[in-house]
Amino acid sequence: MKSALIIGINGQDGTYLSKFLINKNYKVYGIVNPNSKKTFNIIMSKFVQKKQVKVYNQNILDFLTMKTLLKQLKPDEIYYLASTHELSLEQINYNSVFSVNVWGFTNLLEIIKIDLPFTRIFYASSSNIFSHSKHSPQNEMTEKKPSSLYGVAKVTAMHLCNLYKKKYNLFITSGILYNHESFLRNKEFLPKKIVNAAIDIKNNKQKYLYLGNLDDQRDWGSAEEYVEAMWLINNAHEPDEFIVGSGKLHNVQELVEMAFNYLDLNWEKFVIIDDSLKREKEQTILLANINKIKKKLNWSPQKKLNDVLIQMIDDHFEYSKI
Repeated sequence: MKSALIIGINGQDGTYLSKFLINKNYKVYGIVNPNSKKTFNIIMSKFVQKKQVKVYNQNILDFLTMKTLLKQLKPDEIYYLASTHELSLEQINYNSVFSVNVWGFTNLLEIIKIDLPFTRIFYASSSNIFSHSKHSPQNEMTEKKPSSLYGVAKVTAMHLCNLYKKKYNLFITSGILYNHESFLRNKEFLPKKIVNAAIDIKNNKQKYLYLGNLDDQRDWGSAEEYVEAMWLINNAHEPDEFIVGSGKLHNVQELVEMAFNYLDLNWEKFVIIDDSLKREKEQTILLANINKIKKKLNWSPQKKLNDVLIQMIDDHFEYSKI
């Protein structure tokens, strides 16, 4: 039986990756931040209760205890999903951003280099590394030009991937992930905000949804499909980096229409444009060119965005009964 360690297991991606690996008969381990006050999400709680996943409270910045744990577990695969998302960066100082996205990852690489050189490592990067690029869509060769500390930290970690891969012959992969959604998505992200509002309006718990620009565009996909891409990347013949996205653009108004229509609501009666919520027009439209992962790993998303939003709504009602 193969084993996998997921660092940042209690997030959206960690949860769905756990589900995917359990179904493939992996022994699944996870690490969560011991200082985090979050409880397990509703899906992860079931995995833990059924002993399908073993979770450790571990500070990834503590080199010696990380080393002891990794030597004990000896995982065949590691998925580094720990991150601070870009929406929170104004409230988080640079030390926190680099601690999670870079320094903890460096600890991992140093331990693997000496003690577990045959373990495969996947690093979750972000499309934010292209936020000031002049090119759209982006592929793996597009110049990495971030516009935030989050993006800079992700680029730094990707340079570390390449350095340790070439210098020490380690199997290190990375996925440049575009926006991907699910029922477990943080409510600060726009698709989750829209879905929650549509549900609450349907249930007479909310009157209106306030939004900024309806014409803002994104490449949105399914978290459940993207974790399969992570596994394929980490199980490829050669270590490499891949763009993971839908390859399709949708604007905010389309999101609203899809969610509200599914609940038999006329969105125009409930959506109010609030100028204070408008964001500056972004210099670069973040759109994934997924030709490489299609060709090399035979992966492409099967769900349309409408399917993703419907699944988010259905999951909300299913899990709210528990």
